[in-house]
Amino acid sequence: MKIGIDIDDVICNTIPNIVTFYNRKYNKNIKFEEIHSFNLWESGIGKNKEEIIKIVNEFDSEIGLDKVELLPNVKQAIIGLISQADIFFITSRSNKFQNKTEVYFKENFPNLDFRVVYANDFHDHNGSKKKSEICRELGIDIFIDDNKDYVLDCSKEGIRCFLINKPWNQDFKQNLEITRVNSLKEAVEIIKGGN
Repeated sequence: MKIGIDIDDVICNTIPNIVTFYNRKYNKNIKFEEIHSFNLWESGIGKNKEEIIKIVNEFDSEIGLDKVELLPNVKQAIIGLISQADIFFITSRSNKFQNKTEVYFKENFPNLDFRVVYANDFHDHNGSKKKSEICRELGIDIFIDDNKDYVLDCSKEGIRCFLINKPWNQDFKQNLEITRVNSLKEAVEIIKGGN
């Protein structure tokens, strides 16, 4: 079995840290619960995609994407799954974050066999791919993400999907191909239970 897992806000607590950083740096008061769209500018963080990319770059320079804490129970969930599946971390992150991301995973998941794949689709660089394309090319059986558009796209490829519950995906209409869960741990429990 091959499982694809998103990184930001599935493995690590990225958006809350970026919101805190943005509020502090730009003297704003946006709450995590108010983030109603994956496109952060639609929730008042920056004015457009270009500004969000700039904010993420500033966050990485000043704080570091490699310093974002793991979400609760993630390490145990991955360790529990790795003996039963090939794990591929499939991220929208830009290739420019590759070194920090690889170090982050080696520090947090030492001695585990996995691969990180960069869709690079959010940053619109050459060579970007849709996560569904990556999943199809890798032969992914199960995909776990917090972005409703990515899981919907992957489910159309016949991939079983789990949507991690976040404020920005509350308007997603449940369907039979996509299971909404509250955490990676919950998704792993369902997968291991054979449901």
